This record gives sequence, C-alpha cells and structure tokens, in this order.
Amino acid sequence: MPANPPPFGSQEYWESRFTTNPNPFEWLEAPTALDPFLTKALQTAPEPDPHILHIGCGTSLLSSHLRAHVNDPETIHNLDYSEVAIRLGKERERELFPVQRETLHRDESHPDNHETSEVTASPAPSTVNPRAAVSPVSIPSTAYMRWSSADLLSPTSLSTVCQPQSYYIIVEKSTSDSIACAPDLSLPLPYPVGTSSAVHPSNLTETPTPIHPLHILAINLALVTKPGGYWISMSYSEDRYPFVPPIPPSQLVNDRSGNETEVAEDIYDIPPEVIEAGLPNPSELWKLEGKYEVEAADETEKPGSGSVQVVHRPKIMHWVYVLRRTEVPLFCR
Repeated sequence: MPANPPPFGSQEYWESRFTTNPNPFEWLEAPTALDPFLTKALQTAPEPDPHILHIGCGTSLLSSHLRAHVNDPETIHNLDYSEVAIRLGKERERELFPVQRETLHRDESHPDNHETSEVTASPAPSTVNPRAAVSPVSIPSTAYMRWSSADLLSPTSLSTVCQPQSYYIIVEKSTSDSIACAPDLSLPLPYPVGTSSAVHPSNLTETPTPIHPLHILAINLALVTKPGGYWISMSYSEDRYPFVPPIPPSQLVNDRSGNETEVAEDIYDIPPEVIEAGLPNPSELWKLEGKYEVEAADETEKPGSGSVQVVHRPKIMHWVYVLRRTEVPLFCR
C-alpha cells in the first residue's frame, strides 16, 4: 500500500520540518536556475529598484542569491508560512552578510549639533572649515532583506505584511506545488478581494463547492502585484495552474499507446455562479507569457566498490512559468 504524501499544505508540517532540519534545502533546482527570467523581468521594470516578493522562501538559498540582482536588499521581501523558516532566514542572512558600517563625519562646530545629532558626509575639500572639529562616526547601513510570515491563501494574513500593488516581481520555486497539495477551500462571497470596491449583494454566503487553492493564491497575489508585473514560478508539473487556459483541443498529444487524444479539460474551473457572486476570475488577472522546460540532472553518482558507478535514469523535466499581471484592478472590500 503506497504511503500517503506529506501534508505540504499544513503549517504544522513546515514548522516541524524546519525545526527538525534547519539546514538550507533547495527544491527542484539550484538558486541560479531562474536567473535568465529574473534578469529579463528586471530589465522591463518601469522603476529603477522594483520590489521582489519571494513566496515560500523556506530555507532555500534563493533568498540570499536574489541580493545579487538588486541594488538595495530592502527591495526583497521573503515570505513563508512557517515562522521557523523566517527566523532561520533572518539569522542566516546576518551570518552571510554582516552589517556594514558606513563611516561618516559629524561637524562638532555646528551650533545645533548636540541637540539634533546631525550626521553629514564629509564635505568636499574646498568647503572644509579648517577650524571645525570633524569627528568620524560609524552608523549601521540598512543592508537586510525583509522577512515575514503569512498565509498566502488568506487575504487578511497577506495584507498585514504586503501592501496592494507593491511588487513588480513574484518569484518562487515549487511553492505552488506545495499549495496545490492543500485541500480545496470554501470561501466567503463576495470575496474580500474584488474587481470593484463596492460590495454587491449576493444570494450566496460562501462558495457552493470548495475552490482549488491555486485559484485563491492567484487572486491574493494579484492584489499585491503591480499591473504588468511578473510571477516567475518553477514547478515539477507540466500543467500546474488551473486558471491558465488549456491547450486548444486542435492541438493533440500522443498517449503511451500512440493514439491521438485531446488534452483533458481543466477539472478545477470555477463555477460561473461563483464568479457572478463576487469571486474574481484569476484567468482575467494573470496571463501566461511563457512556459519553459528545464532539464534536471540525468545522472546520479553512487559509490561503488573501488569506483564510482553512474546510474542512468530517464530525463526529468521541470517547468518555469512566467505569468504577467493584467491591468484588471483589484480592491480590498
């Protein structure tokens, strides 16, 4: 009898996992695997220092690697369901990047210096007052990323740590895979997040059928993403997002028997009456810009007797999804 899969949608599971094993762990690929997609997204940013939201950061070294892509680490916000993971991330960042102290100078001759503790950079040589007593002082620079714990499936929890339309890039490795393992959820209607700030009357008080968690994730993330922003996701699934339109039926695939079959319909579509009752349609909030195969390592080395044996296995493909936030507005009701 096959073993039950781990409860990846459970907060208790992650708290226990990170407490038991606090060491860095990478899902699917190395931290550099998303570099080409991050670089392209950053090049399109309408502002010089766009904010990045790293969801499901866990203990991945992707968090610290993101610092190589930005001028100011404070523009990176790491988010996880687990408070243990967030604490570990903060501690590891401070170990890897000790606070750098900037040596500035205080002009002791300034008449209000002792009252205001004004700190100024050293003036140019031509403006230096030779009678002024200028003493160096050391102040800490703000060199750290932001770290927060939140439930991505709760708009209330997410909005306590993230402002609407704050981020130009959302990045993740296999976080959507974990959330896809969570149970479907019944939601209040109208949903607290909507395409209008008005609360429309509804005969429904909650969804008649539970909603797939990735629909909910897409809605909540759309609230905090700037229009035109990116959601860059690495997944083990070739068909991860239920709100992405399926391949047209005219495009056929071969099954293992060699017979042509149509791509299966998405069984997780949101019922129309639920959309009408006030749940935003995630397919109107995100559009798939690209879907890319990433080949995992095809060999595993195992120690043998006196030599290294190479065990060959079939190719394993991972998938990178690049989604763009549409211009459809969202509001907290």
